[in-house]
Amino acid sequence: MASHRVFLTTTAIFLAFVALLLVYDDFYFTSEKMTATSPIPLEVTLSSEISSESILGSAKLRITLKNTSPHEISLLRWSSPLDSSVPAIGVVSFMSTKTGAKAPCLDMKINHRLPPEGYFSVDDESIVHIPANGKVENVVEFNEPKVALVKGEEYRAKAAGFWMGVWVNESGKGVKKLVMGEEMRTGEFESNEILVRVSSEDQAELR
Repeated sequence: MASHRVFLTTTAIFLAFVALLLVYDDFYFTSEKMTATSPIPLEVTLSSEISSESILGSAKLRITLKNTSPHEISLLRWSSPLDSSVPAIGVVSFMSTKTGAKAPCLDMKINHRLPPEGYFSVDDESIVHIPANGKVENVVEFNEPKVALVKGEEYRAKAAGFWMGVWVNESGKGVKKLVMGEEMRTGEFESNEILVRVSSEDQAELR
């Protein structure tokens, strides 16, 4: 009976050790993989545009994504500065220079359906391609009800968020599909900060 208890105890200790070893190996492998794929050669820049105002005020910003690498980049638009819903998802924030308060925003959380095949085709509408050392730009208007900017207020505008998927074509070969997994990079992004002054007249002044 005693030998049976010793056997069970020894077996339990062994299994616990194996489990810890597997967890450690998995964590180590994941950390190494993330370290190897973490650099994302994309630079986000906000610049000024002029926009007519609506009742609560509006502002128009030019959002530029620059590829700082010598390789073509494919970017998943979701939750990025190039998301078609960028004014409503809170990627760009507006902080009042007077009160320090953030301008009200819908802060929508959008659920996207991942492709069941486990990859995106290169011509998927959710993918944008940026050539080596090239850039893409998008002019976006921020107004109610997506974000409420008040006439006469001055704001500090800045973009920040998380890249959901970036592929860097280091091989230079033609790519037909963008696989989710080790080839896909993710990480945080942050832009410069600009002052946005929403005038009390019929124009929004930005600088």
